[in-house]
Amino acid sequence: MTLQQKVRIDTLDCPPPLIQMEQTVLPYVGGAYVTSISWRDNGSTEANYDRWIEGGVFYVSGIVDIQSVANERRLFRFRQEYDLPSEWRFSDPSFGEACVEGNEVSLLIEESLRPGGFVETAFSYWVTLRRSADFDNDGEVGPGDLGIFLLGWGGDSVILDLNADGIVDGIDLGILFTDWGWN
Repeated sequence: MTLQQKVRIDTLDCPPPLIQMEQTVLPYVGGAYVTSISWRDNGSTEANYDRWIEGGVFYVSGIVDIQSVANERRLFRFRQEYDLPSEWRFSDPSFGEACVEGNEVSLLIEESLRPGGFVETAFSYWVTLRRSADFDNDGEVGPGDLGIFLLGWGGDSVILDLNADGIVDGIDLGILFTDWGWN
């Protein structure tokens, strides 16, 4: 599974400008180690973290360093977002500092720094993943998906087994109806 990643740094301007951070990604089996760096005239940000998927859970853990060179106190924000491919859903609320909304998980770290200030903040979060009930890949869950699902009733299809308990049953049907109309 490939995750789209967006990492940004912004400061307290109105509206805050979003600045793409330079990234180095070192993949390993099941995950990646990422270094993201941003320099601005008022400070710098460096984030080093691991992200991986294991046993149907998406994990992120790391450290962000923020250094201010502004000549007045500034609020710095580090924001990290991941969009899942359409065939996946986050099935449980996030554990840790992140927020889950729809098919996106995001993290926001805010630090108010005096001139010359520095802060190092550790972060970690994890969310449970599950397959989407959009089996016909038309962008929404509807009658076509229900038909496909019913054809696999009682079987062990990994795609139709939405709660990954080894059987396509009423629990999975409930999840399908929870996704109904979702796109």
